[in-house]
Amino acid sequence: MLGAIANAIYDACGVRVTELPITPEKILRGLKQREGSRASRAVVGTGVRA
Repeated sequence: MLGAIANAIYDACGVRVTELPITPEKILRGLKQREGSRASRAVVGTGVRA
């Protein structure tokens, strides 16, 4: 269920949150990162992804 929520957030605003809990602050941080780098997507979190 949480994966579906994370994917819905990513699809809606282009921010991938890789650590729980998913909070509005983390989404806002990702939006600011995305805006600052002019990238279409951003990743927020400290988790290592393979």
